Amino acid sequence: MQKITAALAGLSLVSGAIPSLANEPGLKTRSAVSSPLLSAESEQKIRDGINSLQILIHRAHPGPQMDALLMTRAKLELSLAQKMLLLPKASVTNSRISRLLESSIKDAMTVAASPASAKNARLRSNAYYFAGEAAIYLNRNAQANQWFKQAIEINPSGSETPLMAFFIAEDYFDHQDYDQARSYYSRYLERLEPRIKRLAIYKIAWCWLKQEKVDEAEKSLMYLVRHFPKEEVSKDAIRDLGFVLSRFRSEDQALNLATELFPTEKDEAKFLRIIETNYEQQGKASARSKVFKRLVDLTTDPVEKIELYLGLLNMVRKDFASTPHYLIFTEIRSTLETNDIGPGSKQIAPLQRVLDEETQKLVRAYIDTYSGKQKNLEKIPRDKLVGTMKDLFGFYSAYFPKSEFVPVIMRIWIDVCQDSKDWACIDNINKHLTDDSASTVALREKAALAEIVAFEALAKENRGRYRPRLMESLNAFTKNYPKSSLWLATTKRSVDLLLEDKRYDDAIPVLDKILAHEPNEENFYRSQWARFQAEQYGEVGNRGKDPKFASIKKSTRLQTLQREALLKIAETARNKNDTKTYTESIRQFISSGADAGKAKIARADLLRFDIEKGAYPAADEEILKVAPNDRVSPDFHDSLETLVSYHLKRGEFKQADQLLAGVKAPNSSVHFESILAKLGSGGTIRRSDTQGLSSSQQSYLMTTLCLLQPETLFDWFKATPPQTKEERTLLLLALRLRHDNWNFTPSPEEKAWLKDTLPESTKSYPTTALEKRLASLHYPEAGATGPKAEKALQLVVQQTQEIRGQISDEIKGKPAEVQLRIFQAARANEEKVAQLILASPPPADLTLEQRDQYEAALKKAAGEFTAQGQEFGKLETSTKNALNEIQEKEKERILPPVSMDKWPWPNGGDKLLVDSVKSQNAMGAWILLELHRKDWFSGDDQKYYLCRSGVLLGSNGGETMRRYLYDELTTAEQEDVIKKWKEVAR
Repeated sequence: MQKITAALAGLSLVSGAIPSLANEPGLKTRSAVSSPLLSAESEQKIRDGINSLQILIHRAHPGPQMDALLMTRAKLELSLAQKMLLLPKASVTNSRISRLLESSIKDAMTVAASPASAKNARLRSNAYYFAGEAAIYLNRNAQANQWFKQAIEINPSGSETPLMAFFIAEDYFDHQDYDQARSYYSRYLERLEPRIKRLAIYKIAWCWLKQEKVDEAEKSLMYLVRHFPKEEVSKDAIRDLGFVLSRFRSEDQALNLATELFPTEKDEAKFLRIIETNYEQQGKASARSKVFKRLVDLTTDPVEKIELYLGLLNMVRKDFASTPHYLIFTEIRSTLETNDIGPGSKQIAPLQRVLDEETQKLVRAYIDTYSGKQKNLEKIPRDKLVGTMKDLFGFYSAYFPKSEFVPVIMRIWIDVCQDSKDWACIDNINKHLTDDSASTVALREKAALAEIVAFEALAKENRGRYRPRLMESLNAFTKNYPKSSLWLATTKRSVDLLLEDKRYDDAIPVLDKILAHEPNEENFYRSQWARFQAEQYGEVGNRGKDPKFASIKKSTRLQTLQREALLKIAETARNKNDTKTYTESIRQFISSGADAGKAKIARADLLRFDIEKGAYPAADEEILKVAPNDRVSPDFHDSLETLVSYHLKRGEFKQADQLLAGVKAPNSSVHFESILAKLGSGGTIRRSDTQGLSSSQQSYLMTTLCLLQPETLFDWFKATPPQTKEERTLLLLALRLRHDNWNFTPSPEEKAWLKDTLPESTKSYPTTALEKRLASLHYPEAGATGPKAEKALQLVVQQTQEIRGQISDEIKGKPAEVQLRIFQAARANEEKVAQLILASPPPADLTLEQRDQYEAALKKAAGEFTAQGQEFGKLETSTKNALNEIQEKEKERILPPVSMDKWPWPNGGDKLLVDSVKSQNAMGAWILLELHRKDWFSGDDQKYYLCRSGVLLGSNGGETMRRYLYDELTTAEQEDVIKKWKEVAR
């Protein structure tokens, strides 16, 4: 009840539902019951009539005639008062009207009290009616109410009775007596004039509402809407019905009723708009509301539709980023786009202010959430926040370009695009601001810088497409923002790109601008370097002597650059195959008193020249003039590497080792080659020599030592035991090769090294629980008699049967060796039990016939165990056969020995290999094999493995090496190599 009362509180009846009151105090402009007494005659004729009646009344005697005259005068006085109330205020006074009304009441009450009227119910009822009508105009409602009740009581069927009942109901309604009000509204409802009847029904609905009878009120309002759709009161009923539905009915009920009541979509939309307005006032509006969705569907005018969304947008507004909030905005934007309502269009004018305010508030909510000022209560992913913000920024700046909020948006927009790495977005913003003359220089500068960052990132992904755009952005910034604090850094970046693209001629004038802006060694060097790259060698030397640059310190790199320019002159001659000029230039340069650096450059260039011409002996001689550690310096490193590689690939290991002698460069690219040279020339290496090598290089060297120089590997591991499984596996193979025994028995020291990689010979299989149980069985002595012996035999029989049932589970997953032991023990036990049963002596008191039966029974009992022993014997035999087969297959893994003279070396690139093997330099052959694998074998694995096997056999033809090679060739699927091996074997 409190809920309904609260809902009705503050809802006033609409204007027109109850007739208006007079503007002047004390009087009403017209009767609440629309009095029929207002005569159509003129005011003067009414006055003349009143005067004539005055004379007649004075002459008349009490009785029916007098009563009739008084009633006529009362009616005329009331009629005249009504006409005067309708006149302008200045032409009439309250006192004159009041005198007429008082006189009318006096005449009417005189008739009501007349003895003659007592017999005329209609006359007396009319007298009370006229008095009540006049009392209403005098604001004496309580008196009028009383007289109307008396009139109705005297003549209930009178023509004025319905109107008087209506007034009584109105009075009760004003005094909040809704039961009495509803009773009087309803009492003569069907006799009321149609307009008043509709008003009475409307007031009945409100009586029901005031009494919290929502269902009854709804019925009355619906009646008016259905039957009088075009009447004024129906409009009020529609509005109030919308209020009732919004407060007390579900959305489905409201929608169903709207469809039922209104035949056209236009009328239904108007009604739903009323309901939606009430939802908004009640804080119940939502984009998900069924009423709202239906209303949107019914609304065809895009402006009205947008107004609906704007109202809802205001209702659901949040201070933080909210998806429902944003989705309403998307509907607004979609409606604008669908109906081609663009910025500045006439249609958007009435929406401009509200749309601006609501969009701006939405934008601020997302900005505050993105910046952390507001918590992200809906946990919207950051990428979605960014996408939404860019969407909102684009819309706002397009529809409200002159707003003071746009520059703020633009700054944040740029930051958001950078943060999300949306480079296309930044590009578009920059274009927009460049075309917008109203934008500030600071904002355009910010966008231009952001665009540079964008194209920097894009150029990394697609150099060809975005590098030119990056250059354009940098050049535009340099040109447009010379006063920017970032001008110098931006200009330097543009030069960097020009230099990267080797556009030295374009870079030089820009470098000169930078040098003029900031004259220092760095910028001077860059300009000199660009001229050097542009092959302006003479210019480089001349600028170095220019007094204009005397204040700039001539750093080492500037001096080096100038020396390089001088050397380039000689190089130019060399490139033109002008050997004479080149040689003279280099010699002149070296003998000109040049410092050590210059001499080094000249010698390095001469060394490269010799290599290019293929003069390797001369190149060897030249590089040996360089101190060992200088050979790996930048000047000589490439040449040294080329010469070493040349000699290594030709198998000239001693020459390569000589070039690297004394060179200490554990981290240089020739480090690995120095080790190969040492090994190939017959030397050994220490573990410390491999420091600085890659893991793959170290792995290669350990494998090499394992196969070809195992003693070196043992020395390594004596100093530092193997740490990894890979090292222990290589050590195991090396030990096998040393012992020439695949399943050798390792010494304690070797066991400590190998840990989890021991050979098969070290494996042991502990006694199983079943074997222990078989071993623990107690058998009675053969031929023993007596209860104790009999009991012992019964026990061992029972235990044997139990063990027999456990054997199948026990052998699961066990090695064949363990299974064999179990079968052997089980067979022996079964046979033992059978013998004990057969040896059991017969009782002494048996007859000859009983003795025969007893012995037959023993044979039958023993037969079970004999048969089971035979079964275990079969399993024992099959297991032995399986183990023998494994051993035979193991023997097959040892390839036969072969004479190296018969080895089937493949054709092509193998002469160096064969010569090395024949000269007992298997290590050198092994190194050549890997150095030339790509160019000699070109993916032909069979040729490679033939050579690899031949190299290893040339080093060690023992049984273990042959078994290792069998496994290696099998794993590499080189069965053809195995076949050829067997064909040439002895």
